[in-house]
Amino acid sequence: MRRMISTALVASVVAVLIGSSPASAAPTVDRRVGTCTHARGGGCAPSISVEYWYAKGAKTRRVSWVYTGTNSKTRRSARWMYRKPGARTYKVASGWKQGRLEPARNGSISFTWASWGKGHHTGAAYPVGTSFCAEFKGGKRVCTKVK
Repeated sequence: MRRMISTALVASVVAVLIGSSPASAAPTVDRRVGTCTHARGGGCAPSISVEYWYAKGAKTRRVSWVYTGTNSKTRRSARWMYRKPGARTYKVASGWKQGRLEPARNGSISFTWASWGKGHHTGAAYPVGTSFCAEFKGGKRVCTKVK
């Protein structure tokens, strides 16, 4: 009986502590930005999508996922890079990564894609206004900016 009471007491104390968060903790905002360079015949060649999150009022954005894709009938390597506000050049964030080929199905267009990151509120912090770009070997660079 004593063990049941102490377990219930501990559980209730933990519930109260978890439920009470500091007033200064700001809610987080999840966003996704992207750019698509429209190709003849449909699809994007290339495209980029950046998923990021931040606490309301924060001056930085945490990038948790970067995706790029392009119309292609063969596998191609891709990489992504970023440029912080005021910087002159882009910094390569990852080396070349072999893309994954998705064959055409039911009249669709075949394409190659690559992604980096884990999602779910992870990732490095970048200042507001940072520009993110992706490129496939031998292809155009496509960019977007976090707000």
